[in-house]
Amino acid sequence: VEERSIAYEARRGQESAVEDPEIRGIQRIGFAPKGEGVLVTLELEYEIRTRGVFTGLVDVLFVRGAQTASLRRTLDRLGHEVTSAAAG
Repeated sequence: VEERSIAYEARRGQESAVEDPEIRGIQRIGFAPKGEGVLVTLELEYEIRTRGVFTGLVDVLFVRGAQTASLRRTLDRLGHEVTSAAAG
């Protein structure tokens, strides 16, 4: 996966252009105060590079689930890094 930062705002978030052989899109991560902590949002807007008759069906049945799992793993790793850093 190739990622290129296209927008950044300190303490608010970042946008990156992402590409791989199957998709291209924009990934956003945002940070906002929430009580004593921080609310983290992560989203990916993407399009499938190779379009065909079954692209929509393939997207719903296979691609979205894989992308959701990938974003979840990214947030899990971020949470682990933050927790480890806070623990010293």
